[in-house]
Amino acid sequence: MVSSAFTLPSTATRGQGLSAIFRTAETATQGKEVVLLPTANLHGFTNHPFKVMDDAPMAALMESIEQGGIHTPLIVRANNHSYEIISGHRRAHAAQLLGIETVPCLIVDVDDDTATVMMVDANLNRPRLLLSEQAKSMRQRYQALSHQGKNTGEGTTAEILGRQYKKSASTVRRLVRLAALEDTMLELIDDKRVSAGAVKDLLQLTCEQRLIIVGFLSANPGFKLSNNAAHLIRIHTNRGEELTSEFLSQAMSETKPDTIRVDVPIVWLPDGVETLAQVKDLIYQACNRIKDEQDAHDEQEGLI
Repeated sequence: MVSSAFTLPSTATRGQGLSAIFRTAETATQGKEVVLLPTANLHGFTNHPFKVMDDAPMAALMESIEQGGIHTPLIVRANNHSYEIISGHRRAHAAQLLGIETVPCLIVDVDDDTATVMMVDANLNRPRLLLSEQAKSMRQRYQALSHQGKNTGEGTTAEILGRQYKKSASTVRRLVRLAALEDTMLELIDDKRVSAGAVKDLLQLTCEQRLIIVGFLSANPGFKLSNNAAHLIRIHTNRGEELTSEFLSQAMSETKPDTIRVDVPIVWLPDGVETLAQVKDLIYQACNRIKDEQDAHDEQEGLI
């Protein structure tokens, strides 16, 4: 069985609505027999967003495989004279480290988009997923579903993914945007050196400007980039100013109050809103609605 590594979405899923791809992914392994394939003939999924590390969990996996073998078959698809791993990258790596020459596999024949959904879903149960891994995998799922064409009343791609993975549509959009950052910046976000909330301001900078920030943070481990600092940097660059070490140091040293005080005329308030708690809740809902509308507009315009 030979399958191209770069295939268009199948006609079986196109035109059936965006969620059809999930149904195809769920049934792809049904009725498949387990076969033994050489580990030398296996290669990782293209742009695999999850890191395979030689850490304590990998050592535990190796010990488990050494004692009892691989109980759960890998899921792969044929790619010329080799096989692309869809599910089982950590098991394959552990087997290679142990010198195991063959591993049990299920061979499926699926298109790129279905394979992407299967690959991502298989890795969601990994312990301690990094924010960069969540972002990259969400972006891949988003792109896979977007390839299916316009929806048939099921909602936007972000809404469908939100229902499928129990996240809000706005969270999905934020993760997709986050994945557009360079790997060096994402590593700083994983290390809590850069706030994930700074992504919208960071994406309005050029790649060169973001790399200047990465370089500054790498050379100055005592600094962190907050949401406020990213906003100040964006305003600074919009004025055509250069990002000097002096400015970055000052911007990242600025503190921003947790709250701001505003006077709201009572006549602006709708009926039934009388207490301070009710006013705060009203403002919170209004701000969130505006942010969601901005995110939906960005998605509609293809900005995420």
